[in-house]
Amino acid sequence: MAAALMMPALPVATAAAQEAPAIVELEEVVVSARKREENLMQVPIAVSVMTSEAIEASGVSNLTELSAFTPGLTIKAQGSGTTVDRGQARLVFRGLSSSEGVIFIDGAPYAGNSAPDVTDLGRLEVLNGPQSVYFGRSTFSGAANYVTKTPGNHFAARVGAEAYNYSGRKVTGMVEGPLLGDRLTARVSARRYEYGGQYRNGIDGRELGKQSTTSASVALAFKPISNLAVRAYYSYQFDHDGQPAIAGLRVVGPKPTMNCNLGGTGGPYWCGALPSLSQLDPSAFGGNLVMDALTRSELIDNVRGTPVPFDTHWLDDFGYKREIHHAHMRADLSLAAGWEASLLAAYSRTKLANLAAREAMDSSNILNTLRPATAAARAAACAVPDPAANSLCFRPDFTRVSTYQLIQVNDYSVELRLSSPQERRLRGTVGGSYFGVSGPITANFGLQNSGRLILGGNGGLKLAVRTPAVYGGLYFDATDELTLGAEGRYQWDGITQQQLFSALGAPPGPELKETFKSFSPRITADYKLSPVALLYATFSRGFRPGGFNPNLTGLAQSVLDQLSGSGLAFKEEQLDNYEIGHKQTWLNNRLRTTLALYAMKWTNGQIRNTFFATLPSGATQSIAVTTNAGKVDLKGAEFAADFAATQHLTLAGTLDYSSSKLLNFILNPNGLLEQNNANVSGKEFDQTPRLSMSFSPSYRRPIGSGWDFTGRVDYLYRSKINIDTTNLAWVAARSVVNLKLGVVKDKTLKVELFANNLFDDDNITGGARTGDGVFGTNTTCPPCYNPALAVPSAAVLTMNLITLGLPEKRTIGLRASYDF
Repeated sequence: MAAALMMPALPVATAAAQEAPAIVELEEVVVSARKREENLMQVPIAVSVMTSEAIEASGVSNLTELSAFTPGLTIKAQGSGTTVDRGQARLVFRGLSSSEGVIFIDGAPYAGNSAPDVTDLGRLEVLNGPQSVYFGRSTFSGAANYVTKTPGNHFAARVGAEAYNYSGRKVTGMVEGPLLGDRLTARVSARRYEYGGQYRNGIDGRELGKQSTTSASVALAFKPISNLAVRAYYSYQFDHDGQPAIAGLRVVGPKPTMNCNLGGTGGPYWCGALPSLSQLDPSAFGGNLVMDALTRSELIDNVRGTPVPFDTHWLDDFGYKREIHHAHMRADLSLAAGWEASLLAAYSRTKLANLAAREAMDSSNILNTLRPATAAARAAACAVPDPAANSLCFRPDFTRVSTYQLIQVNDYSVELRLSSPQERRLRGTVGGSYFGVSGPITANFGLQNSGRLILGGNGGLKLAVRTPAVYGGLYFDATDELTLGAEGRYQWDGITQQQLFSALGAPPGPELKETFKSFSPRITADYKLSPVALLYATFSRGFRPGGFNPNLTGLAQSVLDQLSGSGLAFKEEQLDNYEIGHKQTWLNNRLRTTLALYAMKWTNGQIRNTFFATLPSGATQSIAVTTNAGKVDLKGAEFAADFAATQHLTLAGTLDYSSSKLLNFILNPNGLLEQNNANVSGKEFDQTPRLSMSFSPSYRRPIGSGWDFTGRVDYLYRSKINIDTTNLAWVAARSVVNLKLGVVKDKTLKVELFANNLFDDDNITGGARTGDGVFGTNTTCPPCYNPALAVPSAAVLTMNLITLGLPEKRTIGLRASYDF
């Protein structure tokens, strides 16, 4: 929250304390939004903070849950719109759903695909709007900074355990203390988490949404001399999940089916609020999870030798595996006369495999009408040297749309910063950084009814990024109340891409190189209305680097001419942010409020669209390209408050309003449309709510013999969410209530009973349009339930499918922790 929840300390049980009312106030919250520690209420930036105390009080365990308490941040799914599983989560700031925010750990970039563990976190800082000046590349619309805890110089330890229905359990542990007195201290933490999932596959009853995580971290703090402090941090995380819980709405198939037809290229569509969980046929849940001989041979065994970054046997069933190593080191040196120098270096390696069933229903009992008529026909097709991708050899017996994605990414960074004395009237910071990403060739292949999927999105691609940058900030106290700031960052984004593997068997494409140069400024003016009130105004600009469409290399000119001017390269996109804000503490520091009002303009937006093009052979093929086709206005307000109402009662709340208008947003006229009009200008962005809010009263009171009673209620609301830019279909509004009741003994033993989604709100959590790979537009390819189904339109190649993210049902459990 923009003003983090802090439980006021209880008064000491003395006669004097009993005679006079205890002083109740909120504790100071420190942030590092400008790469140095500052009081939250004195920083002229929209920063939301969740302290370790607030994270523990709320009971959240991941960034998706934390986002409900954080104005300006939404977690959305990517790909084909599956539920927000841990391998697909993306950070969306201020409703700009086309762009993705970046995670940092102690200011160091973390390209670990999704979010780290929050169990042993010092605080989470969410910075809204362009943060390019201090956080650099790809903080186009915002950034989330995980701040770890500094190891203490006294021995301390904690153990915790949690259990809840649906086979959920978690065990955590932490120990810290001195290794060499005050000079060297260490902190070690570990977590094991398992979850059985709440849903079952439509036919075979297999669990959906199953998860497990093993994670650990080590932090060291070293002070060899009085003016030098060195911190080192290493974390390891291993996730192994099953198929996520998804369902689908389609033209034909399990009820309900599409309810309107506006003549789009995908045929019938859905108009209005998407159905709730109770309105869905259970047979529509899941996917074809049968690991038959063909699927194992082609995907797990990779008998065709598709280029992959690592052994495909690392994951041997439908689901998801991810292994992340992250390490960073920071050194802070205090120089003469108050000058300070800092060095920060980091490295991460992510290994990811995802074998996904994309049917959005269990189709394992639906015969594939494209399968070989006999075993002899299959054998004859397979006997042909190097069979074509759509050969009978590769067509499954039962309907299937399976994809296997394998990625390995290495990223590294180094930053050097010098700051002048901060108590001077004129002060500044200057620095330089270098960021790089590299990795082996990516892979994304699979099986569908008509045969092999040789090359999926970003498959066969080798990518490298090299980004040097220089930055600085200058701050001047024009008067005792008015401070002016000017900050800027100049960076060179060197992008190299090469398509090493082609679906059509073409030789490797040329190495594509480009350096995108950008200057990102931020101008601030903040005025102290009083010692406890700050008014500020900000202008900031952010850029997201351009890139390439390497899949266009080698295509005939006649095909390129059909892509509406799309080219091999696309330009940088730009975001301008205008913001005013107010921060103040009231009632002798018992009430804290923050407010930010913003207006943003997004130009040269990078839009990913799909074209249908006719090849020289006469066949039709879909081609996905990125173009600079977006121009959008965004505006909104973010508010947060914390109030120590009494000695025992604390109230916290947030409110987030965001609105967008697509000024220039043209869907490709021969692409995958939901309606014939390709111009969606005047509509709203998709995948983010217009309004979200939270309200959290917390109560704590002594009940005798060193025991305290604790209670907390969280009310979380978000408005409807459009699933695409046509705004035809949306996810209905959702209200969730979480309840926690517990006891605490001498601040060491804590036992808590909790219920999440107490009233079992069953509105779905997300949705997105894709093409239906299970059912087609006629009775031969693929099968349809209704042989008399009319083709919706002559232009229909693949019918619409809306994949649905399923909600978390009511969860009841018990957690306990003990501090040594």
